[in-house]
Amino acid sequence: MKKSLSGSKPSAMSSKPRSSRSAGRPIGDRLARVPFGLVIVAMIFPTAAAWLYFVRLDGSEWARNAYVVGKVIQFSLPLLAVETWRLPALSVVLERLSLRRRETLKWTAVSTVSAAAVSMLYSVVLRDSGLAAEAAQRIAPKLDDFGVVNPASYVLLALFLSFVHSFLEEYYFRWFIFGALRRRTSLSAAYALSSMAFMAHHVIVIATYLGSEEIPLIVLLSLGVAAGGLFWAWLYERTGSLLAPWLSHVVGDLAIMGIGYDLAGPT
Repeated sequence: MKKSLSGSKPSAMSSKPRSSRSAGRPIGDRLARVPFGLVIVAMIFPTAAAWLYFVRLDGSEWARNAYVVGKVIQFSLPLLAVETWRLPALSVVLERLSLRRRETLKWTAVSTVSAAAVSMLYSVVLRDSGLAAEAAQRIAPKLDDFGVVNPASYVLLALFLSFVHSFLEEYYFRWFIFGALRRRTSLSAAYALSSMAFMAHHVIVIATYLGSEEIPLIVLLSLGVAAGGLFWAWLYERTGSLLAPWLSHVVGDLAIMGIGYDLAGPT
């Protein structure tokens, strides 16, 4: 008697690997195991840390130490999840850097054009304004607090923030926060909440450099940061890789650091 269909071996079709379109989602499935409370803490912590070292410890010799400790704690939170809840190791996160050449090149080019437009807008509209002069007066002491006292140290800081720190932010906000929200909420909610979390601590940074009285501009720039977070989350979802959003983030940060040097860079 022939075996019934229920007892037959799985067909070769069922054993095929997932398509590249869905290749980025198994990590999100595993991130669903992370307690939602930890995700909420991860969303709030960067803002609390930014308030501590930019506001509470402003001008203090402890500001730089608080910044370093805050960043270590922040970027350790996903690793805590990796260890405690047996999620994939960091090596799996790095696999999300897999190359999607056409998509990556296209969106990196778009980001480069956008960053150039922002730099041009600064040069034409803001560079010689009173607002820029006031921002420079606020930025310079912060650079001193962090030991940035000459062009070489500024370049090192710019390279670290643009390449290393931007990758850590992509790993934190897109892989971990967006990835966890993606499996617990709707896609729209995951986009919105992760973007707001990304924006929140930047509000404090922007207000520190522009002055808290510049509310319209603070709101405008903060919404721009949120739009960047939304775009990078969308790009991560689209490509299933951190590479494209990371390179786009790098381009944006390089433009910002270039503007920062023009404003208040040490000579």
